[in-house]
Amino acid sequence: MSILNKGLGAVAAAVLLMSFHAPGMAAGAADPTTTVIAVVNGQKLTQADFINFINSRLGEQARQVNLNQQQMGMLFNEYVNRELIFQDAMKKGFDKVPEVNIALDNQRRTIVASYAIRQIVSAPIPDDELEKAYKRLMSKPTKEYKARHILVSSEDTAQQVIAALDKGTAFEQVAKEKSIDTPTAEKGGEIGWVSAEQMTPSLRDAVVDMKKGAYSKKPIKTDFGWHIIRVDDIRIVPPPAFNDVKEELRRRLHNEAIGEYITQLRKSSQVELKSAGTQ
Repeated sequence: MSILNKGLGAVAAAVLLMSFHAPGMAAGAADPTTTVIAVVNGQKLTQADFINFINSRLGEQARQVNLNQQQMGMLFNEYVNRELIFQDAMKKGFDKVPEVNIALDNQRRTIVASYAIRQIVSAPIPDDELEKAYKRLMSKPTKEYKARHILVSSEDTAQQVIAALDKGTAFEQVAKEKSIDTPTAEKGGEIGWVSAEQMTPSLRDAVVDMKKGAYSKKPIKTDFGWHIIRVDDIRIVPPPAFNDVKEELRRRLHNEAIGEYITQLRKSSQVELKSAGTQ
């Protein structure tokens, strides 16, 4: 009987019952690191290794899909095929090829570094810390602006746009005729509702002092070009409930912890950059 078919249903069922990312075991459950699911030319392949293969093969999809037995069987065949190719490549000495060793070293560094980051992300955050973050980040009402803009490629053109608006030409008309931001130009320059935090600093600085119905009297420079912006409406949005944003807060705190971790590594390490243009 082919090794690809022998016990495949049992293997698939067993793996489907396990978490791909945190295979915790119930009392009496077999240890996936020692549970052999195939033997290829004398090499034992374990359930834990197969789960790791699935994670690597599917990436983020592994968290979202429920694999049926047919899909699991296809992955299992691919997994065994990889082992066969690997064993043959080792016999041919491909593991000693310089470019392979460079790739292996790079992959090893990536895996070990990713594991270090996962330790930070998996660290539990008490509710009182989440509540502190909520008060710091999300407990205040947010001011939002319903805005339109006209984007042009030069300051001179922006000045011409402002002159046309000063003479009474409708903002929507000028946006359709002059704006190089095609998606908003088709809608008369309409951006929709945005908070100050969602804007680039130069746009934010202009908008926060504007009253409803006003447009900027000076061109505003960003990386995209020169803007003339109009505020059509202003509203105050109440903060979300704590329970509604707990998971978002958890992610933000984990991201902050990762940033702090890397900052400390930078401060405590000697980094000499040789390549021009690297930061």
